[in-house]
Parts: sequence; C-alpha cells; structure tokens
Amino acid sequence: MIDRIRWESEFLKSKTQYWGLAISMGSLSYISSWETNNSEITLMLSGDNFEINCVIGYVSKKFKHLIEKEIDKKTGMTFNK
Repeated sequence: MIDRIRWESEFLKSKTQYWGLAISMGSLSYISSWETNNSEITLMLSGDNFEINCVIGYVSKKFKHLIEKEIDKKTGMTFNK
C-alpha cells in the first residue's frame, strides 16, 4: 500500500479540525494505492474552489497490458515493462 499526502499550503496543517476545509480549498490532497491478487486500486481525494472530488481508479491485472497498449497508441508514450 502506498499513501501520499500533499500540502500545497501548510496554513491549516496543524489544525486537524480544518483538514476538510483544506481539502475543499485545494491545500490538501490524499492519494492511496494498493494491490490485490487481481487488481490495482487508486483512491484520490482532492478539491478546489470549495468543491471536493473523490476519484477511484481500478485496473484488472489481467487486462492491464491492453490499457497500456491503448495509452501507448494515443500518446506515443511507452510504459516501462
């Protein structure tokens, strides 16, 4: 499991009761990634302009190569294998 916390502005960092506000302002964001036997999952919590976004990404390990191939084709970028 990988957890990342990013502070754009540390103004509210010491005031845990305001971390929700910090997220909505775009000052604080969280990203967490983990794997199961069959999948890779990423969760991102962020915000901007007082709107909070929660995004979940799921990739089946069985079909990951197809996604990478499509991204390679569309962007010209190659994934490290």
